[in-house]
Amino acid sequence: PMSPSFGPSPGVDTTATQSVREYTVGGTLTYVPNERWMNTVVLGVDGYRLANPAVENGPIPSATDSALAAARGGSDRVTARVSSVAHVPWNSHASTDFTFSAEHSATREQSSISVATLGQQPGGPGDGQVDGTTAAREARLVGWRGNTGLVAQSSTSLRDRLFLTAGLRLERSAALLGSTRLTSLPMVGAAVVGDRGDVSLKLRAAYGKGIRPVQGAIRELGMSGRHTSLVAYDLTPEEQAGVEAGVDLFVGRNLGFHVTRFDQHATGLIQSVAVSMPARSSSHGARFENDMPESYLSYQ
Repeated sequence: PMSPSFGPSPGVDTTATQSVREYTVGGTLTYVPNERWMNTVVLGVDGYRLANPAVENGPIPSATDSALAAARGGSDRVTARVSSVAHVPWNSHASTDFTFSAEHSATREQSSISVATLGQQPGGPGDGQVDGTTAAREARLVGWRGNTGLVAQSSTSLRDRLFLTAGLRLERSAALLGSTRLTSLPMVGAAVVGDRGDVSLKLRAAYGKGIRPVQGAIRELGMSGRHTSLVAYDLTPEEQAGVEAGVDLFVGRNLGFHVTRFDQHATGLIQSVAVSMPARSSSHGARFENDMPESYLSYQ
């Protein structure tokens, strides 16, 4: 026989309508004072709202189920970018475009989670006795994170046959819980293009580096269904660096073949880890406002 289900998470109404709403609004302003310079300003806001993502936990509860059940809420992100491109023709066969950009984004996340608390026996909340019953209440978690980047890049074209690109991005990441990192991200690339009649062949290669800070710490806080859980406060971002090389073959306008090989190395990967939390100790006091009398699992 199949094992019985553990049922939905506390406080989640599985009969209510589940919905997600997304929005995006933005604008671009371009100013071209002459044939050499082009300036662009981009400003946008996007976000979502998630309501009642009910999850029927299966026979084996998973962190994914409880994280989704804790995802009621929304997020809003504001992004602004200013860039200038200078076109410099060296001669009739060679030119370089210099690009300078500055951008900033700020994200606000909010989640409402159901917190399961143990009921108190008569005698007041301070007697440390529980009656074995549970109750659910709403807890709201709010967090911010930001990202700022400065970019300088050059792209050179020689006789429309050889293309060289080099650039550097300085990125400042402010994590959800306050840690700040400044990282330099280089990029270089080259491509050679040849054609005969309707057939074109491109050989390309590039090196680059990218980072990804810890994501969704609000979800981590709600993963165990408690008001507070453990979260690593000072994680370095994940890093990925390496090379790629490829060949593109075009036949006319309707047929193309593409082959790319990636050789990249990712380090500092981030994931949630279940840890065992000891029971409440009368000599040390409660760690949480609804501390459990027995050991339990949390996430870090």
